[in-house]
Amino acid sequence: MNTSALVSPKNFAALILAGGKSRRMAYPKPWLWYNRHSTYLEHIIQIYLQAGISEIVVVLNSRFCKNEWAEKLALVCTQAKVVENDQPDLGRLHSIRLGLSEIASDFTFIHNADSPYVGVELIETLARNAGDTGVFIPVVEQKKGHPVLISNEVKARIINDYQSFESLRDVLGLFKHKLLNTQYKGILENINTKKQFEEAESGHFQ
Repeated sequence: MNTSALVSPKNFAALILAGGKSRRMAYPKPWLWYNRHSTYLEHIIQIYLQAGISEIVVVLNSRFCKNEWAEKLALVCTQAKVVENDQPDLGRLHSIRLGLSEIASDFTFIHNADSPYVGVELIETLARNAGDTGVFIPVVEQKKGHPVLISNEVKARIINDYQSFESLRDVLGLFKHKLLNTQYKGILENINTKKQFEEAESGHFQ
């Protein structure tokens, strides 16, 4: 696949979080079908590849790497580095730390695997408008969405001190924020239940 280079001198990575248990969905959310050809996880990976981002790390619950998921995992591993999380009970910040520890780039998008309704243009816009340090967040209708983009100093704080915080929001609150307006309503969507999945299938949010 041909990828376009980001119009930015900075280097970027994507961390895709799929380390949870998917309890409310009762099915692994990264392996939900986005369309006839791609799962949620595969689709999100393609978004970043098309935006010119080649350093992609996926943190995946180790339960969803085996048995019936093994074939899907093998395909993902050709496009991204997969880090298995065998301690999902330790929470989301633990998953984030696992992934960030594998990333070399100075700026990292943090993207939930249950948030597939984000376009390439949004990723490129966030990257172009990122400052030198801090946190960069898309906004639609005055509501903050995802993915968030963090600089190296934020990454280092999470890696070195994640146990001091209750949530990612607590960590991000320590750093300067830049909000970027967008028209993508999909930045507000998380697909957590079967009902939400069925509603999402009826029409995308972009």
